Amino acid sequence: MSARPARLLFVGCHILCLVLFLGASAAAQTRFGVTTGLNWSSLKGDAPEDAGYGRALGVNAGIIGDIALTKDVVLSFQPMYVRRGADISFDVGEKEPRDSLELRLDYIDCLVMVKVLADNKYSYFTTGVGVGFLTQATLKDIRAGEEDVKNIFQDVDVSVAFGVGFMVPAGSTLLTFELRYQQSLINMVNPDAEAYNEALAPRLRSSGFQLLAAVLFPRRG
Repeated sequence: MSARPARLLFVGCHILCLVLFLGASAAAQTRFGVTTGLNWSSLKGDAPEDAGYGRALGVNAGIIGDIALTKDVVLSFQPMYVRRGADISFDVGEKEPRDSLELRLDYIDCLVMVKVLADNKYSYFTTGVGVGFLTQATLKDIRAGEEDVKNIFQDVDVSVAFGVGFMVPAGSTLLTFELRYQQSLINMVNPDAEAYNEALAPRLRSSGFQLLAAVLFPRRG
């Protein structure tokens, strides 16, 4: 993910979220911080004959800006790097399908989430939408090596996310732990692609669970 377009998208996403964050924070309690975690994702939709999509493990990392709209509702801006993907297995006539391909999709994901605090003020429910910018897509064959398949996928993905979280105060610092599910809303495959890899299908969506941890600091001044 070292290509210049990826860096530009990441910077642009940060600037947009920062402008919204600062503009809305004048009369509200705000926090900012960093987040990281793990992502178990797969693909839904069509699958080639005798093939299936299994889950793949990826990572998340980014920044967070939280604005307390009321004592129970928080608006959260979360630009982050996300690795999604799937392990593709084929029925080769054996008892168990054989994993032979690994699809990895790298995104800069710009999420706008709403957190609704529970009565105990330590747990919350969250939901929101994200716009993801594809920076890299590779398909790895354990025999033939790695292939660039970015042209097969749409440059932009739109998703919905929801989850539950728990907050742990540590002085003025706030630690959060969250389990989240995220699902693409549109077809990820580029309809204008000249050719499809035989291991992929013309209609696919990404979905998966994320386990996230974050450290948030109060905004001073």
